[in-house]
Amino acid sequence: MAKTPLQKQRRINDKAIKAAAGVRTNRKSVNVTILCVAVVACTALFITLNTIWFHIDGFPVWSELIGWSDPITKSPSADEVQVHFIDVGQGDSTLIKTDRYNILIDAGERDMAGKVFSYLRANSVDKLDFVICTHPHSDHIGGISSVIGEIETGTVILPQIPDEIIPATDSYTDLLRTIEQKSLDVRYPAQNETLKLDDNTYITFLASVENYEELNNYSIVW
Repeated sequence: MAKTPLQKQRRINDKAIKAAAGVRTNRKSVNVTILCVAVVACTALFITLNTIWFHIDGFPVWSELIGWSDPITKSPSADEVQVHFIDVGQGDSTLIKTDRYNILIDAGERDMAGKVFSYLRANSVDKLDFVICTHPHSDHIGGISSVIGEIETGTVILPQIPDEIIPATDSYTDLLRTIEQKSLDVRYPAQNETLKLDDNTYITFLASVENYEELNNYSIVW
């Protein structure tokens, strides 16, 4: 039986409605995908910013999510040296362990002191034989004062800096105050001075060799 013009029009309308519904479904799927990608990207950006700059307590950093700075709890053997790079975001912090000595080099910003201290405890460090402060910028020595205030410390090693550029920052002032309060031994290494740890392990300080205007140039390089 031949379809009437009205039936033909209804059939065309039905196809158009189904096609439009399919387009709406596809658009909805695309929108959901874009939204998910945007959420993931924003989350990754926030974690990155929190790792590098914000350091907001209670919010994750990349080291906690992917396992950076996980403690190596095994103690070094007599012929072994362990070097631990502790993730403190902006700045540096390094732990060197031998079978006889524990050496901490820098401790990041002030708000990283708790993380550094927890890392030391997790690695069975109950005494720091040497604490090396490479230079007195807060992202390197900011956490040192709190760390040496909580853990037994032997000698603190500082760079030789001319009086006219010694910083008057809270971080540096707190460090010197803690050293004085605990009556800690302080050393200022000369160029190429060597710190002997055992018969086969040495640390050589490549200290500054001339006068500089920039504080970073007075860093103790080891």
